Amino acid sequence: MGNGSTKNKPESIREAEAGIVYKDDEGRVLGRVGLSGTVYFYDGYTQEKRSALARCIAYYKEQCGEMLRWEIMPPSERRIRLLPAGDARLPDWGEYLAALDPNVAFEYHAHSGDEQDEAAFYSLEILTTPKWEQELRNHLSYLKFTVPWSWVEERPGEFERLLESFADWLGAEHGYGGLGFILSLGIPERAAPWAYMLSRRFLCIDVSHPTGDTLNLQEHVKGASWIVLLSEWFVERLGGEARVREVLSDPHFRFRHYSRGLVIQVGEEPTPCPAEEGVPEAYLQLNELLCPLRSEKVSVFGWEANPNLPGEVFDLKEVNRWWRERLDRERLEAAEGPVR
Repeated sequence: MGNGSTKNKPESIREAEAGIVYKDDEGRVLGRVGLSGTVYFYDGYTQEKRSALARCIAYYKEQCGEMLRWEIMPPSERRIRLLPAGDARLPDWGEYLAALDPNVAFEYHAHSGDEQDEAAFYSLEILTTPKWEQELRNHLSYLKFTVPWSWVEERPGEFERLLESFADWLGAEHGYGGLGFILSLGIPERAAPWAYMLSRRFLCIDVSHPTGDTLNLQEHVKGASWIVLLSEWFVERLGGEARVREVLSDPHFRFRHYSRGLVIQVGEEPTPCPAEEGVPEAYLQLNELLCPLRSEKVSVFGWEANPNLPGEVFDLKEVNRWWRERLDRERLEAAEGPVR
């Protein structure tokens, strides 16, 4: 069933990154902690957005490319393969995207893991909704990337620049960034139980399932994080930027703008929010502000029921409800634990 390594109380983000790891019986890393950013956008089938996606891939590679070991081979007869990064069989992504049929989704993965299925510190993941599906179902497209905290420490502000550049170029509807559980690309369900158990201890480490999010976040957002991006449409639904700044009165908040809206950041660096220490007031304020926009359908533990889930498990619907509400002031004040 694998094993998890977790220090009783990490003293820093770097210690959390090094000490919170999940490996299977073969020693493969299937879960770890790093910095994760995700943006959601429409019209991923258009030439404008596909040109922007090629720019995003190039920018991520410019910053982190030397760390990448695997990259996706374009689908052929429904097969998707990961090849060593830089393999001659990989296309020029700008040319590939320019020629791709608008009614065909673009799926891209690149990561730094030792093996194809490993949970990697460095990764870039993209999935676009084809034209027919967006017109029929209004599903979003997404871009997600990860880097380790050690990389951020050496390049102050670069994580924010990556996230906001991607949001600018893709015209993001919304997005977020902060500490997150990084799960195996190919078999995330194996580490999902581990992530759930640790999310009970570290309330501000995100659990990401963006493929499912694209179905449910057209008119909603996921929730509070270290950095939250909101298009003007979402900001107006909250009463406008002036009201947002008034409600978020904690001195730790920082505000910026991206091409389509507002960036809200809590402090200079993220926090895992250990449950025994409580949640900082700024995160509580941000969570309260976003509650009217929060989707009740987001399922971060959205994979099929897993027989390896620990304990007396669990109604996944209730587990996901707990996760969505974990930063609600009323729940925290009542000291209500996760649903068992």
